[in-house]
Amino acid sequence: MDGSFKNSKSDCIDRFINDLIEFDGGFGELPIDLLVSFANSAQEQFGKLPVPNDGNWEEVVWLASTQLIDDPEDSYD
Repeated sequence: MDGSFKNSKSDCIDRFINDLIEFDGGFGELPIDLLVSFANSAQEQFGKLPVPNDGNWEEVVWLASTQLIDDPEDSYD
């Protein structure tokens, strides 16, 4: 595999993670391997790595919250 493709994919994942952290700083407290894993699953689910100006960005953030931090419904006990 061409190294430039691998670097490009890594750059996209880094950008996605940075966008997620900029949107909500709480994600910055999570381990990087967990964030990379979420980025990969988001890419599979949406067919690309979403960015903040995508129409589905709020869904991505909600998924990150429920999958990585906690289920918002748990706080309404």
